[in-house]
Order: sequence, then C-alpha cells, then structure tokens
Amino acid sequence: MKKIFQLTLKSAFRDVYLFFWSLIIPIGGTLALSYFISIDNYGSSILTGMTAVSVLFYAFMTTAFAVLSQRRRGVYNLLHITPLPLWKYIVSVSGAWTCISAVSSLIVLIVGIIVLKLDIHFLSIILCLPVIILSALCYIFLSFIVSRFCKNEAHANMLCNFVTLPFMLCSTAFYSLENAPHIIRNLSLINPFEYFITGIRVAITGNTESYIMCFVILSLFLIVMLILATKSFRYSDV
Repeated sequence: MKKIFQLTLKSAFRDVYLFFWSLIIPIGGTLALSYFISIDNYGSSILTGMTAVSVLFYAFMTTAFAVLSQRRRGVYNLLHITPLPLWKYIVSVSGAWTCISAVSSLIVLIVGIIVLKLDIHFLSIILCLPVIILSALCYIFLSFIVSRFCKNEAHANMLCNFVTLPFMLCSTAFYSLENAPHIIRNLSLINPFEYFITGIRVAITGNTESYIMCFVILSLFLIVMLILATKSFRYSDV
C-alpha cells in the first residue's frame, strides 16, 4: 500500500492538469475577481469559494480521468492476479489524491490570504483542513461513480461538466444567492458543494455550531458516495 501511495503521488505531481486546474485557475480567479469586484468582504468570500473549487477540480475531475485511464489500461484487472486486495489499492490511491487535494487547496488559501492581506489566523486554516479532507474523499469516490459510466475521455468530460457546473452555479462560491430564484436557493440546500464552502467559511469565522453541522452533512455524503462507488465499481469496460 505504501508503494502504491508513493507512486500515485509521484505520478500526480508530474501531471500538468494538477497545476493548471487546482492551482493556477483558482489563484488567478481569486486575484482577478477580488480586483475587479469591489464589494466589502468579497475577497475573503471568493477566496474560500476558489479554495473549494480547487478541491473539486482535482479530487473529482482530474481523478475521474485517472480512474477511467487505469480501468482502460487494465490496471484493475491485474489486481485479480496479485495478492493485493482491491480495497487496499483504492485506499492507497484515494489517500494520495486526498493529500494532493488538501495541499493544493491550502496553497490557494494561503497565497490568497497573503496577497489579499486578509486577517485570518493560522488556527482557522488548521480548522479548514478536516473539512477539506472530508470533501476531497467525497469527490474522489464520486469520480469512481462517474467514471463507471464513461467509455472514453469525451464521455468523462461531458459527465464531469454535467456534475461540476450545477455544484458551482447552485452555490455561493462566486456570488450571493440572496436574490437568486427560489429554485436555485432550494437546490443549494441539497448541494454538498455548498456545505463544503460553508464549512471552510465558518472554520475561518469560528462558528462552531455551523462547522459541526457542515461536517456531519459532509460525512453523510461521504458514506453515500462510498457505498455507491463500491456498488458501481467496474474492473474493465468488458
């Protein structure tokens, strides 16, 4: 398991998509939007939103393509002739992907705090970490589910966009939903991505009650994703 974990980390760090989608886009988006939109506290709001986007892009989109690629190359079929159980392999790669997602999102968060000169304490950043790890695992297991229905990269790209766009648009990642249509506000109440963003924000503000609520909801979402990922797992396309 340790070897697979290490190999997955090395492979991920050589992936150009990691730096583009999980670092360059979120950091660039944070700085650009906070510069052009002069609203009180918008810098802090967009930073937390982009931090969550960083996790979503890597833990879900990038890993969905990775899972599809591994299945098409026959990696999962090879597990049948090795003494390594499937669950140990999935735990190893998921653990590596979770670590990368957490590190990437923390880089986005810390860079934003420094550049935007936000008054956010180190303890608040530490409190963000459990929510980030929990959410990353949720999206990694979701990527296993989505890749189950993909035959090629085109299908994966279409399905990933089909999932990520509603997640982001029906959330407060980029804007307030106060004046949004009722249907959008109602959808945000069942949007796990919204609870992820809220979890980061309340970790920074120190709202313990809301933090626990978000953590519990994300934990339930993780359990559901884990069950569905296990039930829908495919060793090959055949």
